Amino acid sequence: MIKTVDDVPQEHILRYITNRIAQAVLPNAGLVKQTNDLAAIASLGKRAGVHAGDRLRVIRTKRAPRSLTEVGSPGDRNYGLFAYGDSYLPTELTVTQAADDQCTLTVSSTGIEKEWPQNVSLQENDLVLVRAKGTRVVSVETPVTVPPSPRITSRLRLNTNRLVLQKYELNAQQTASQVSELIGSALKNLHVPMVAPAAKPTSRKRFTRNTRKRENTVPDNGATHRVYGTITLSPKINVKARAAARPHYRLEIKVSPVNSNEIIEQFDFDLKDFVSPSN
Repeated sequence: MIKTVDDVPQEHILRYITNRIAQAVLPNAGLVKQTNDLAAIASLGKRAGVHAGDRLRVIRTKRAPRSLTEVGSPGDRNYGLFAYGDSYLPTELTVTQAADDQCTLTVSSTGIEKEWPQNVSLQENDLVLVRAKGTRVVSVETPVTVPPSPRITSRLRLNTNRLVLQKYELNAQQTASQVSELIGSALKNLHVPMVAPAAKPTSRKRFTRNTRKRENTVPDNGATHRVYGTITLSPKINVKARAAARPHYRLEIKVSPVNSNEIIEQFDFDLKDFVSPSN
């Protein structure tokens, strides 16, 4: 059973992290389990912050047609309406009772259910969302590279061999950039609204000691949440190999609202051979 990022195989770590980030940032959601014209039961309850009297939204997700035979006929009055993709339904739901992991809802009539019953009427497996204040928008920043520990610096002779130091600095930057790009791409695939990170001043030093200042720099790019962190050489790196040691990094990834210092998710994990993976 997976409880923390330490329980996740390395090849699945980024997938695990992006799913946790999406859960932390997006409004809580559940599925319609039972429904009729007047009431419904959804898999969303008090644990997700749902209480009696709350009004919820509904999204219907419909896959793209596999062939032309599934598209339908232009003579069909449902043709072209909510053809496929994610669509908000005009149906309004009000919570009447809430348990820990489910709730009972009243279904308000929109007046057009009889016109398009297959597209407007609430159906099982429709997605029910808690109403959020405004749109959540995420900015994924490149992790800041920080110096390795004195032990690693000494054992790898980074303070005496400038070329080896530059190799690890460059690999750290490349790994940090790839991690942020992969997280951003995966969040887009999960339909998380994204915005490009604000530009930050560059430094000639790849390993920076002013980590706290860089982490606390609030982006001015319209984001409501930021994904940021640090990267350094992991204590698990094979120091016995000295200059021949393969890169092995320790990353710390955090998720915070832009308007506060609250950390709503944090992941500390190792990543090995990311830039030049071995077999």
